[in-house]
Amino acid sequence: MFLIFDIIMDVSHYNVQKTVNGAVITKVIHDYVRLYNCKNILFIRTPTTGNWLDNLFINNTNVVRILYDTHFITGINSSNIKNKIEYKDLEEELRRLDKKYDLICIDPFHTYEISKSNLDVLYSYLTEDGTLISHDCFPSMTSLARPTYCKNNAWCGETYVALVEFAYHHPELFYGILNTDTGIGIISKTNNIPFLTNTLDVGKQKILLEKHKNENFIQTYTYFLENATKIINAIHFQKK
Repeated sequence: MFLIFDIIMDVSHYNVQKTVNGAVITKVIHDYVRLYNCKNILFIRTPTTGNWLDNLFINNTNVVRILYDTHFITGINSSNIKNKIEYKDLEEELRRLDKKYDLICIDPFHTYEISKSNLDVLYSYLTEDGTLISHDCFPSMTSLARPTYCKNNAWCGETYVALVEFAYHHPELFYGILNTDTGIGIISKTNNIPFLTNTLDVGKQKILLEKHKNENFIQTYTYFLENATKIINAIHFQKK
C-alpha cells in the first residue's frame, strides 16, 4: 500500500490552480479514508460554508453530519444533515452523540473566535490516532483574510489564526497546511501522516498571535504569508 505522503505530494493529483471550491480537499478526504480505514467520521459545516461536504460518503452510515447555525444566513436545507444546531451548542451536541471519531472534517464559520472554539471542542472527540481536517486555512489574498463576514464575498477569515493558536497550545500534536484549495489544515494526534510535523517555530507563532491580539489583520496576514512554513508547516506546491 502506498502512503498518503506519496499522494499528497504528487502535484498532478493536488496541485490544481483553478478548481471548484472544495474539490481538492474532497480528494484528500477520500484518500485518507481509503488509506486509513476510518470507522467513524464527523463532518461539520455552517449555512455559509462546507456545502461540498454534503455529497461525501452519503451512503456511509458511519458518517455523522452536523450543521451549526451562525444566523448570518439561515434557511439552508440539506436532506443529508439531521443534526442542525446553534453554533454555541456544538459541544453539547457532541456530548449527546457520545462518540469519538477517526476523522473529523470541518468547514467552520471563519471568525477567529468561532474557529478557535471549534478546534478546542473537536480535539476532545478524536480517537487516539485521529485526524482533524479543516478547510480555508490559507487565504490566498488579503481580502480573503478579513476578520468579519461580508455577504456575497469569498471569505476565509481568520481560521488560519485559530489553527496557529491551537498549535501553539498543543505542540505535542502534528500539523500541516496544504496551500491549495484555499488551504487544507490538518491536525493529527500521531505522526502516521509522514508530511506532518510537530517541530514548529513557537517564537514565530507567538509573534503572529501578538500581532493578531493588536487587531491588525493585515500585519497578521502578511506575517503569516512570510513565515507560514515555520509557523504551521505550510506545504507549497509549484505552479504548473
